[in-house]
Amino acid sequence: MDFTALQRRQLLLVLYIGFISLGLPDTILGVAWPQMQLTFGVPLETAGLLVGLTTIVSFVASLSTGLVLKRISTGMILTVCALTTAFAMLGYGLAPSIYAIAFATLFFGIGQGAVDTAVNAFMTRHYSARQMNWIHGCWGMGATGGPMVFTAIFALGMPWRAGYISVFLIQLCFGLFFMSRLKIWPNEKTANSVAQEAQQTNNTTGKKRFISPAAGVVFYMLYPGVDSVIGLWGASYLITELGSSLATAGAAITMYWGCQMTGRFLIGIVSNRFSGAAIIRGGLSMALIGIAIIFATATPVAFIAALAFIGLGLAPLYPTMMHETPKRAGTANLERITGFQVGANMAGCIVIPTAVGFLVKQPTMSMAIIPWVLLIFAAFIITAHEISVRCR
Repeated sequence: MDFTALQRRQLLLVLYIGFISLGLPDTILGVAWPQMQLTFGVPLETAGLLVGLTTIVSFVASLSTGLVLKRISTGMILTVCALTTAFAMLGYGLAPSIYAIAFATLFFGIGQGAVDTAVNAFMTRHYSARQMNWIHGCWGMGATGGPMVFTAIFALGMPWRAGYISVFLIQLCFGLFFMSRLKIWPNEKTANSVAQEAQQTNNTTGKKRFISPAAGVVFYMLYPGVDSVIGLWGASYLITELGSSLATAGAAITMYWGCQMTGRFLIGIVSNRFSGAAIIRGGLSMALIGIAIIFATATPVAFIAALAFIGLGLAPLYPTMMHETPKRAGTANLERITGFQVGANMAGCIVIPTAVGFLVKQPTMSMAIIPWVLLIFAAFIITAHEISVRCR
């Protein structure tokens, strides 16, 4: 697709803000849940069920996005999804029962799943690895901002509902901004058809092996075994196992997402100097150092330091692996493959945090299993990545 310099800058601004909008509500349930659980009088593992419901809906939306993109632009998807997510947050804030929360979750899932696939596919096709990392850094800004909103709300002595209402107002502003910029989006249907025809020879003369694309999908399915487990259960681990306060636990998870954000912006500066495989291996090595710290010293300070290492280590994994998609699977069906990867990640978010939530409630289990969960899934992620690289 041919962009003018002005159009490229305008689109990047919209895309960056789009991923801030995507990240903002993604990480707040783990911080809000200790108070929400008391409000509704439900078991601890209900949070995992809500995440599972969100992800099931997001999974369906992500797989459907490739078809939707044949009819409407990425910009329209971005606008509609931001507004849908905004009103889902309003539903959370006003919900009289856990069932109303579940109903709002349906709309939250639709909004998150569709925009994630659409924007990732657009970035992979038209922008560099540097810009891909930076846009996911913007997701980190949103993911950091969400817990910050709730931490501030709690510090002021206000209830969790005020946090969700605040996020609703911010998301509403984002949606109205995206609506005002719809005219700058190009005709993607025509542009993508031309790009696919230009790449068809490359994709058919030496078809990519099945194993490498499949390993990439598995990588995304396993990724929540570290990332989402920390995001959802990290605060509860600090409170129940290490004796931290609610405010400290919220600040720790905020710092974790902040490290992911910072890491993505930093790696974007040097991403064009290293291969994607080298960046991912380096990130996984840093994450393993963080996990080792958790095992070495069971104190709140050590756990918070470990979260910094893990956050920085995980930072480049999702965007770099996404940008490597054409190397694994070609470009003719990029939107479809991207949908499978995003969907696989969401499937992992359904199964893994929910399973951990049920495990910690068993008589012989507790939150003490969290470090082991992180270590096991880190090993699985490393294996999936190495298979994807070696079988290209």
